[in-house]
Amino acid sequence: ALLVPYRQLSALRYDFPLVLLENPEAPVFADSLTGIMNRLMRDIAPPGNAGEQLRQHILRLEARMRDLVAGGLELSLSQLWKRAEQSLLSECEVEEADTLASSLATARFALKVDGRVIDCDERLAMRVLQHASALVNAQRTKKTVAKIEQLIVQLRNILKVDTLKSSSSQTPDRLKKNLGKRYKESFDFELMSELLGDATPKNRLPSARRQRLKAALTELETQRFFVSTTAAVNRRGHGQYQFVVENLRAALKAYEQRLPRMTELIKAISIAELECDNSYREENHSQYFERFSSQALTSEDLSLFPSYLICMSENDCDAGDSARLMEIISGDLPMKVLLQVSDPIENRLGQIAMAPGTAFLLQSATSNLFRQGRAIRRGLEFEGPAVFS
Repeated sequence: ALLVPYRQLSALRYDFPLVLLENPEAPVFADSLTGIMNRLMRDIAPPGNAGEQLRQHILRLEARMRDLVAGGLELSLSQLWKRAEQSLLSECEVEEADTLASSLATARFALKVDGRVIDCDERLAMRVLQHASALVNAQRTKKTVAKIEQLIVQLRNILKVDTLKSSSSQTPDRLKKNLGKRYKESFDFELMSELLGDATPKNRLPSARRQRLKAALTELETQRFFVSTTAAVNRRGHGQYQFVVENLRAALKAYEQRLPRMTELIKAISIAELECDNSYREENHSQYFERFSSQALTSEDLSLFPSYLICMSENDCDAGDSARLMEIISGDLPMKVLLQVSDPIENRLGQIAMAPGTAFLLQSATSNLFRQGRAIRRGLEFEGPAVFS
């Protein structure tokens, strides 16, 4: 009864709606609209009476934004701001509209963040975890992507230099094509081919090494685990692997199917690094890499890859999910499980997750997820399995 006057939540300044921040470098992945507006007012509104009008105008805008979100509108913060501002100005007289527009323009110019604005509903936990997981995966794989791109460039250069030493690259027709039409009348390409043929070093790469370099390069270019500007997956008709999965069965199946490809990619990275450093020794390394299998993958190798995120509710669980969750936890697999339940006491999977093991466990009400932001990040950054109940 005491809370009846506050049942219109859009009239309150509290944790919701949330803004899913787009900046992957930000220390947090989401912020409340209230917090963003509070910092904005502190930054641009002078203290005391001098800044009171500006503060009141910003608060009016925030209230209208809340109304729009409560009405089902879902936009980015910048788009929502624009819509709310237009709505407010359309209701004002000319003189008031000018003053309000000036205040809001000042505030809009000072706004430094953006992102999707979402309210607290049954989809909130899934959307927060998906957004946070994407940012954490992007951060954890950043160095791996940079390493792969660097190795691709280095391998291409080694092979290109070797190709330039071949006689086929020094024929008159090839030289004319490489030099371009602009100079084709200025050179005697027959003579140039003869001179280059005499001057070019003949120390070509051994056939076995060249094949090894080409195989490693192909694996790096066609891998589907990471988004890379130098990878060739799009040109070959394949897309990137997806790491948000609907259920535990699909997650385990995807992991098992991709494990050989993970193994081949780690093998290619290792070979490429040795070759680029000119440290590959046939007598030491060839036999080792011939026997290289998924059993050779270390926890450090697995940490290079994105984690899987499984979003499910208690209604989606079947009889086998208890065993699957135990397999994920006992196997220390890189999977994060969001389990939404209505009765935590009767939650079987949540009880399994609390069994002794190396899993990270977070239990929270959906309405408290914003306050649990740091804990959510710790769980997503945890190298082993994590369960968010």
